[in-house]
Amino acid sequence: MPKLSRRELLTTASATGVALATRSFSFPVAPESFEFVYFSDTHVALDRNIKENAEMFTAIKGESSPAFAINGGDVTDYGWAGEYDNYQKLKDEFGIKTYENMGNHDVRWSPQGEKIFKERLGPSYQFFIHQGVFFAVLDSTVPLSHWGHVTNHQLGALLKQLENLPKGTPVILAIHHWVGRDQVMIFNELDLLQVIRPFNIKLILTGHGHNDLLWKWDTYQCTMNRGLYQGSWQTVEVDRTLNEIRLARYTKETGTLKLLTQIPLEYQERPAIHKSYYITERNSADFRVNDKAWQPIAELEKLSLIDGENLIYFRNEEGLAWYQASPPGSPLLLKARSLQSESSARGEVMSHLTPTDDGQILVSTLGGQLFAYTSETNRYSLTFKADGYSHSTPASDADRVYVGFSTGAIRAYNRKSKAIDWQTKINGPAYAGFALAQDNVIHCGGDGIFHAFDAKTGESRWQTPMPKSNTAFSQSVPCTDGTRVYITCWDSHIYCLDAKTGEIVWRKPCQERTFAFSPAIGSPCLDDDSVYCVANGNGLFRFNKLTGEQHYEVAAPGDKFGHSSPVHHAGRIYAGGLGDNGSVWCVSAKTGEIIWECKTGSVIYDSSPTIGHGLLAIGNAEGILNVIRTRDGKLLTQHRLGGLFLSTPLIHNRKLYAATFRGILHTFDLSVLIASQD
Repeated sequence: MPKLSRRELLTTASATGVALATRSFSFPVAPESFEFVYFSDTHVALDRNIKENAEMFTAIKGESSPAFAINGGDVTDYGWAGEYDNYQKLKDEFGIKTYENMGNHDVRWSPQGEKIFKERLGPSYQFFIHQGVFFAVLDSTVPLSHWGHVTNHQLGALLKQLENLPKGTPVILAIHHWVGRDQVMIFNELDLLQVIRPFNIKLILTGHGHNDLLWKWDTYQCTMNRGLYQGSWQTVEVDRTLNEIRLARYTKETGTLKLLTQIPLEYQERPAIHKSYYITERNSADFRVNDKAWQPIAELEKLSLIDGENLIYFRNEEGLAWYQASPPGSPLLLKARSLQSESSARGEVMSHLTPTDDGQILVSTLGGQLFAYTSETNRYSLTFKADGYSHSTPASDADRVYVGFSTGAIRAYNRKSKAIDWQTKINGPAYAGFALAQDNVIHCGGDGIFHAFDAKTGESRWQTPMPKSNTAFSQSVPCTDGTRVYITCWDSHIYCLDAKTGEIVWRKPCQERTFAFSPAIGSPCLDDDSVYCVANGNGLFRFNKLTGEQHYEVAAPGDKFGHSSPVHHAGRIYAGGLGDNGSVWCVSAKTGEIIWECKTGSVIYDSSPTIGHGLLAIGNAEGILNVIRTRDGKLLTQHRLGGLFLSTPLIHNRKLYAATFRGILHTFDLSVLIASQD
């Protein structure tokens, strides 16, 4: 994970128009003492956690006199409109100005969650100053995911603000996902650390973990509460007389505030840290590699690294040091091309990489960009930028490329003229991919409606509503046999629709509710007579594609079937699982029998298999690309790309393509591995 330069970050912030204009802050001549309250994870639901949160709001007003409050995220349980209504009623009765972090529950379970959050509660991140203390309320959410990530444009905006503060200004950060703990939740937390390190950071407020904790990250004081509904919150008192911050916690068990720690307000120069100072047994207490557990420094001599970019951290009482260790480069790696652009530095990829019929690779990004990449020239022949981000996997025919955006926009780009042939908008985000059948472009929108558009003109051909529910939407890529379209949805059902008329031919449930519910997140796949899909409660399903009759449901051992989409190839189904083993399974399509399991060593999330030339490739969330032999499940090679890896790679024309949240498209030559299979 290379360090982002200040110039790059500031350019990013300016290009995206996110950062506030450069300015000097005017503080009161003598800032006064004040107190604010911090709580998190209110998890307000339609019929749960309301009474419990109300009791804690009453306790806050009885035990403290806050100037304002910060809610550290997961404001709602599922991001549904009715939950925001309930939270607003609680907030109105609370009557104290409250700033909210956006949490993963606010964006993960609802197609409209992020939109409603911004409409009801304000921007996804914001900065403000109170009595000479600078506050940054940051956004660490990832669309439709529980992982954390801080975007480059947000880091650039933060850096611009910090550099324009008077030197020594106390700074307090609030961010939903934790930082600096043994389990990494924000895979680019080092980028955040490098931005804030020169400044007077006093306190980092976090949530997400539902524990009452206090810890240090590179000497910075970090804290976490249980959820407010679980009976825990904190006060932060900025005392100008004693020139300190006092942090205290209230729990329902104690019924009172108890002092946790005191933090001096004045700026303290940090020691100059050089990596060589720490790479000794005498000076370094322990070390860690990437996101693995901390180990005694004596174990350093046994260290073995996989190919790619690896971060090695060292720590002692004076803080952290780190350096990037790269073993000899993989002989497979050909090229690495940035997906950042002048118009938007966001190049994070969540979608499946998709080939065109003439050998180009389509990539959509969270910067709202669409790229068509040609490996031979290492160039992009088609690049577009739209408002909002693109989680949607693009599709193409001989004439056009089709892609959707979080704003609800759906666009058809002409591959020859590089112009927009047509565009339309649905009443909800266009997260899902597209099926092309009967001269229609078919999509299931965040508005709970199956749409078909004329491929040439964009004219609406038909609309078929899903049964009304808070989970009436899809994020998957539908599949088609040319006559029927199959779509898996968040209401835990798989649908078969007539591609020409939009009639629902059949609709079948996958699994009932487990945690939250068991949405059918992964995309379906077909063979001659069956359609296959997974659901988030550990189920792989085979249905008759004509009648919807269920042939089997298979549960995996250890890790479970969940987010990763199944792929059919030569009578077998391949799918990744959810769990710490990073399991990938090969299953008999006919019987559901598990033929082999390959454990890649770390969790797989949305990334799904790509197959070709006897090889399978898939990504781990922590940034590892895996290549597995399909005949027996042997793990042939791994390469660490770094960053959060949720997208699906692509094997195409003897090459392997992969992109992560780092905004870089990597190209690997598979010739050697292919030859070894012959």
